[in-house]
Amino acid sequence: MNPIKSTTPPKLDSCQTNSNLRQDILEYFQNAWQLEDILMNSIVGEETFYLNPDPLRNPLIFYLGHSAVFYINKLIRVELLEKRINSNYEILFELGVDPEKPEELDRAIAHIDWPKLEDVWQYREKVYQIILDLIQKTPLNLPIHQNHPFWALMMSMEHQHIHIETSSMLFRQLPV
Repeated sequence: MNPIKSTTPPKLDSCQTNSNLRQDILEYFQNAWQLEDILMNSIVGEETFYLNPDPLRNPLIFYLGHSAVFYINKLIRVELLEKRINSNYEILFELGVDPEKPEELDRAIAHIDWPKLEDVWQYREKVYQIILDLIQKTPLNLPIHQNHPFWALMMSMEHQHIHIETSSMLFRQLPV
C-alpha cells in the first residue's frame, strides 16, 4: 500500500507553460480532495457525522460539506462559475462558528436540520466533477496573482488543506 501524501503547491510565479501549470493545479486539487475523502471516510458509522466532538465546533457533517461549498462560493464570486449547485447547502455549510461558550454554539445550530449523509457525499461528488472540468477547460492566462480568478481556486485548495488538519484533530476527540 502506498500512503498518500500531501503534494507541494504549484509555483504560480514561475514561467511555466499553461499545460504544465494546469496539470500541476489539477494534481494539487485532486490530492487535496483525495486526502479529505480518505479522512472523512475513516469515520465509523453514519451517526458519528452528526456528533460534535468539541463543544465549540459544528457537527462533523458540517466539515464534510464545508470545503466543497467554499470552492463553489469563491468561484461564483470571481465569475469562474455562473450557477450554484445547491443554494441551501451553499448557505448551510458556508460559515463556521467561533463561539466563546458551548451554549452559543448550541443556540446557533439548534434550528438546523442537518442533511442526510448520502446527500452531502453526492454534493461533494458534483462539486469535484465541476472543479475538474473547470481546471481542464477554463482558459488559463499567466501569471496567476491575487487578482487572477484562479487565485480563488488556489485559495480554496489551501482552505481545504487547513480543514483536513482541523478535522483530523476533531476526529481525535471522538470517543473510541
